[in-house]
Amino acid sequence: MKFPSTEFEQALSDLCHGTIEDQAIDGLHTLLQQDADARDAYLWRIELHGELSAGRLDFATPSGPESPQEAGLVKSAVVTAPPLHPNVLSGWRGLRFRKALVAMAAVVLVVLGYGFKRMATDPPMQQLAERPLDPFLAIVVDESHDVAWEGVGPDWGLGHALGRQRAHLESGDATLQLHNGVELMLRGPTELQLLSVDHAILQRGQVSARVPEGAIGFRLDAPGLNVVDLGTEFSLAVDDAGASSVHVFEGKVRAALPSLPSSRTELLTGETAQFDADKGEVTRRLSDVSLFPPLNDDAGLPKTEGDICFLRKPPPSLHPGTFEHDSILVFREKDNVALPRRLRVVRKVSHQFRSKQPSVPETVDLAAHTPVQSYLIHFDRVGDSWTGGVTARGVIRFDQPILGLVIEPERLSETDLFCCHEDTDYVKGITRPLEMRFISDAPNGHDEVYLTDDGHELELTLRAGPYVDQFRVLVEVPTE
Repeated sequence: MKFPSTEFEQALSDLCHGTIEDQAIDGLHTLLQQDADARDAYLWRIELHGELSAGRLDFATPSGPESPQEAGLVKSAVVTAPPLHPNVLSGWRGLRFRKALVAMAAVVLVVLGYGFKRMATDPPMQQLAERPLDPFLAIVVDESHDVAWEGVGPDWGLGHALGRQRAHLESGDATLQLHNGVELMLRGPTELQLLSVDHAILQRGQVSARVPEGAIGFRLDAPGLNVVDLGTEFSLAVDDAGASSVHVFEGKVRAALPSLPSSRTELLTGETAQFDADKGEVTRRLSDVSLFPPLNDDAGLPKTEGDICFLRKPPPSLHPGTFEHDSILVFREKDNVALPRRLRVVRKVSHQFRSKQPSVPETVDLAAHTPVQSYLIHFDRVGDSWTGGVTARGVIRFDQPILGLVIEPERLSETDLFCCHEDTDYVKGITRPLEMRFISDAPNGHDEVYLTDDGHELELTLRAGPYVDQFRVLVEVPTE
């Protein structure tokens, strides 16, 4: 049984989002046994989704030696993902889960030797496997105009990364996005310490959290309090006296005082509880929701996976060295701009990452006055050495159809005239375009940008050297 191209891509997408049907599993299994090109695409996608670790919750914490039992928490509350990206299997249940697991295990037996052979002979993939772990855990994706951070320079903020450190927000609101998709909104004055993508400690202040399905089990602690997400949006506040309050906007959390196992409390949508570690008291109470920082609405925003982060606002600068980390940044430049003239854009490029031959991209002409939303993709890896490089991979999905990609240097410069955001200082010139096979030869590896057949999703493999990588995405303007 063979999948047509569109059905195969849909099967891979459904697999990664946990919505694949039994019949599609059987067909995918057969295809991967028979088709080397399909195995190529399968390996690429699974490598992308397999970058996150399998463990979703670590009860060990430097704030104290408490065991899960002492903390009043049970390990059964943790959703542990198999060794794939947690989103891959999060939607599989019962018979479908078992059947899919057996089918994919058989596929692994077929492609395992092939995959190791690829890794041994493909320099870019080998270098990717040997790269050191990214020390950054989160990126600042949004902040208010009055934001002030303690202990950092005046230019620090939107687009910058945080590692295993304490973040001191003196005033204003700021939103962090962790690499597992968790969003944390801080309202100053707040002091937060990141320990991992699964664990943070609020020393004082207010934090609201949005936890996606693939990161269920995220833990946010306060002095003397452990809070575990069970699929939710919630807020945690620590007042000047050290008392902690938990409010659930949507979903469910489990909280407990480590010193009092009987204090374990489950809170549902709309419920609030106050925890006093000194007195060993738990008080359920109605609370003024306005006391907790609300999470921004993310409906309609592009969805990202892998090493990609969407900034809610255009950054003040894109010059090299401004955002040196191993994540690709995406932001919206203009909401509704009419093209001043006809523009040739790239609509489709075949997978090139493992290809030995250049491909000819499919191009289309967008008519003058076509309304578009403009997004810029920006990647500036750590350091500026000519040797080596860093590869970032990810997927971006837009609600509206993608009209075209602006990749070639001359087209990128042309569209700068009417797509650049007026408050952003851009880097321009020949040092920023992608090194794709149809543009230039790159001995250390090529970039790849692939638009799926449904026209909504981009798969990226960007390899950054001493210069930044940039290209532009033009998306259809939504109708009223």
